[in-house]
Amino acid sequence: MSTKKTIQPVTDPLAQFSMGDTVKRHLASDKKPDATVDNTQTSKNRKKKKDEWERFLELAQEQKEKRGGGVDKGVQIYLDSHIMRTLEKLRLSGLNGTKYPVRYLLNAAVKTFLEANAQEVEEQLSKE
Repeated sequence: MSTKKTIQPVTDPLAQFSMGDTVKRHLASDKKPDATVDNTQTSKNRKKKKDEWERFLELAQEQKEKRGGGVDKGVQIYLDSHIMRTLEKLRLSGLNGTKYPVRYLLNAAVKTFLEANAQEVEEQLSKE
């Protein structure tokens, strides 16, 4: 006595699914709004960042030339270990083909920041 089984075709359970209004509204709200970003402002920000990066590299080179003879040893400071690792990676990457010591990179970064924010720094210092 053998029983034959009939194989039923497999149907996709989601084939009959219809998105409700709630789901449609949710998906519509996820869409990004039209790009109304001021491209001029974005371009200015990119240029400013590029200029700051170039200034950073320029200052690192100045530090190297000025302090190369060990004339000014500066002062000892303590850095956050994450910042130190980042500076060390930059040093090892050979910026512009030169491996600047970490202290030169740190000096260049701080000086670049102070130059870029000179107005805010002056305002803060005038409060004293």
